[in-house]
Amino acid sequence: MLSKLISHDPAGFRWRGGEVSRLEGLSDAIFAISITLLVVSLEVPATYGDLSKMMSGFLAFGLSFSLLMYIWYCHYIYFRRYGLQDTITITLNATILFLILFYIYPLKFLSNFLIATFVYQSWDVVTKSGEILPMIKPGETAELMTIYSLGYVLVFLVFFLMQSRALKFAGKLELNPKEILITKAWLCSHGIMIGLGLTSAILAFFFNLSGLAGFVYASTGIFQGFNGYFWGKRVHKLAALSEKE
Repeated sequence: MLSKLISHDPAGFRWRGGEVSRLEGLSDAIFAISITLLVVSLEVPATYGDLSKMMSGFLAFGLSFSLLMYIWYCHYIYFRRYGLQDTITITLNATILFLILFYIYPLKFLSNFLIATFVYQSWDVVTKSGEILPMIKPGETAELMTIYSLGYVLVFLVFFLMQSRALKFAGKLELNPKEILITKAWLCSHGIMIGLGLTSAILAFFFNLSGLAGFVYASTGIFQGFNGYFWGKRVHKLAALSEKE
């Protein structure tokens, strides 16, 4: 009932999406499946040792979950704001869902790898047969970062195309000047993600600098903060001009 009373988000962007569509329902189901695949184990631990082993993957799960939730939020806010459901938008949405399902295990593996490296400082894993093996060989880290970065780029490239399409239909959607600026801000935000992903992939694939390729993502907050400041300043300036008029 409350959702029916909300017609805009905190940014003041009017929602053009009505009731949750079948497209959004399918997308939410895919996101739910992806979250399920991130879980360390679907079985209730039988022993405390099993519980300890499951809890050791909590940090990796949280890392993967955070990125997946950000992707979900980008998806959610897009369909609430614009409500587009044309053939091209449906195709782009299907592409995102495909990429999420395909890359969920690389994301989970990378998260486990990062936690093993920086928290546990050990790459050793115990197989079901009790054999101890390294989760990754030193020469394979660059390939892992390349695979992850390409998936990262593709996901945000699709969001970039969807945002561009919304901007293209600004007139038909009756976007006001403030909403157009916010749309451009999100367009730049996705562009930043694409740029960071490409930089990481290039460093890993061509220069074998897997460590540096990983640290590229640490600068996300800096670039996104600057992007938010730049567009936020323009939105406030527009609001000030509107008040004077």
